[in-house]
Amino acid sequence: MNRRQPMTFSKLHAKALREKRLSLNLSSRLRNRLWQLLREYNDSIGVQRDPNDRWIDNSDIATELVPKLHRAYGIESLEISGSKEEKVTVDLQGFIAGCAPEQVYDVVQLWYDDLPRDRQRSLQQEINLVLEEESCPWCFCDRDFFQVDSKFLEERIQAQVHELLNAQGHYGAMQEFVEARNDFSAGDFKGTILNACKAYESTMKSILARDSGAADDLIRGLDKAGILDDLPTKLRRPFQTKVLQTVPFMRNELAGHGQGQAVLPVSRELAELCLHVSGSLILFCVRRHLVLNPPEKPTVNASPAPVEDDNIPF
Repeated sequence: MNRRQPMTFSKLHAKALREKRLSLNLSSRLRNRLWQLLREYNDSIGVQRDPNDRWIDNSDIATELVPKLHRAYGIESLEISGSKEEKVTVDLQGFIAGCAPEQVYDVVQLWYDDLPRDRQRSLQQEINLVLEEESCPWCFCDRDFFQVDSKFLEERIQAQVHELLNAQGHYGAMQEFVEARNDFSAGDFKGTILNACKAYESTMKSILARDSGAADDLIRGLDKAGILDDLPTKLRRPFQTKVLQTVPFMRNELAGHGQGQAVLPVSRELAELCLHVSGSLILFCVRRHLVLNPPEKPTVNASPAPVEDDNIPF
């Protein structure tokens, strides 16, 4: 029985690419780094050319990938557009350097398919590291590419948190959130989690006008203050424990006193998750507080104040 091969990136997203709803841009440097990385994973493989013959040819992934691309695209040779838009025949390295961006992702997927599971995991990690270092808003996971727009998160969450905390006078929380971002930039991922949680708890204290309190007490205080009034009563406690406790849980288990004797390493991904989650929770708390306690509108005098005559010369 023939097992259907998974679709390549370009075929899976063909409609979106054709309608220009999905656009890709891979720099020459990124393409070269991906090629250099794939070469390190050019494992030897055995190929049974004739299904009726048990003879196995010794080959490698790169060699066998070229005919796979021929079949996938219905072509006789690998070609790219030259300087005058004419087609130029190239080898696999040249193809990665000059093909459409979506075809680069095809190559990565087909390469990944021929690796054993442990090598697949290793390749995936290294590809994601390259994509991150080259500021490419895509990640590679279990053969598929997903768009992860970190710039969106940065602008829409972190920047808004800073501005909103500053505007509402939550200066302590604002400074702690800034420190969390600085820790993340410096690679101090435990510091990121600690300061992100401090900023979250300081925001709750400021909203509740408290100087102290454990996370659970503060979260219960939010409920009493009406912050969770837009939820059904039966969902409020589960929301407190399963949603609002997320950041304190991460602090306790990954960066605080809950680790026990075994000190747990904190990955960049976990620190980034905590940073974004804390930002989202801070925005939720402050915005709900503003809904319940809208700032007073400044009064406008109906007529200008009288001006004393000090013999101002004209």
